[in-house]
Amino acid sequence: MRFDRVDQMYQAYLNTHQDVNDRWLLEQTLYTGVSRRACYPYLQIPQGARVLDLGTGFGALALDLATTQPLEIYAVDADPDKLAVARTVADQVGCMGSDTMLGELYFQMADIYALPYDDGYFDYVTGRFLFQHLADPAAAVAEIYRVVKPGGVACLIDIDDNLAIIYPPTPGFSTLHEAFSKLQQSYGGDREMGRKLSVYLQHGGFTHVQAHVYMQSQHSLQRKDDFAHQFVVRRFVNTRQTVIEQGIMSEEQYDEALRQFSQSDGSWEFTSSGQVIALGQKPVGV
Repeated sequence: MRFDRVDQMYQAYLNTHQDVNDRWLLEQTLYTGVSRRACYPYLQIPQGARVLDLGTGFGALALDLATTQPLEIYAVDADPDKLAVARTVADQVGCMGSDTMLGELYFQMADIYALPYDDGYFDYVTGRFLFQHLADPAAAVAEIYRVVKPGGVACLIDIDDNLAIIYPPTPGFSTLHEAFSKLQQSYGGDREMGRKLSVYLQHGGFTHVQAHVYMQSQHSLQRKDDFAHQFVVRRFVNTRQTVIEQGIMSEEQYDEALRQFSQSDGSWEFTSSGQVIALGQKPVGV
């Protein structure tokens, strides 16, 4: 019920803000709510904890937590536009009833490599789908280690493309996805980050490190007018110009692959995807 209220407010924002920056990413925030929430049992955040949510984006994880537990949550991001959306949606959710927001939620603009918090300030730090975008993950882990109190926990969640399977291959998809991956790599990103999270935590001084994989799979009939298909099409349309400008693909190659993928219709396919969840504890007495 609480998550329904959160989803309603994200949908209302989408309905009334057609020109929002990175609209496809906001759609993804809403569309992937089920998979995001399926990871929450792994978090095991203690009641009343002070939590830092890094790379909060449109604030989905932080808002979910605030509606389910009495936590003190600081949600940070480097993008002021996304934070503005997050604040608006959070305010709207809070107006839905006095019993909706159980936690205190604060949004703040911050740099992952230089967080504006004292040493040992947080009981728990989360970072979901953040590390795949970072040029220096080890430095980010070091900063997380600094702001977590002794005995506190860091939980990192991210994708790993080698956990993704599509059969039979959808025409055009592999070409477009490879271009998308190369574009992310050009910015210092890494779409195989999932397998590396636990090692970064271990090397960063955390102990009792764990790693889990959460998988989703389905067998379905692909329809070009389905929301899921149209969402992926919009994501590739959104990155088209940048891919071409970076010289990753020619305009003709990209448009042909996009045409093939967008027109894919009526085929049965198996798909699976996975997220890696890595947790580590800062040693007591440091």
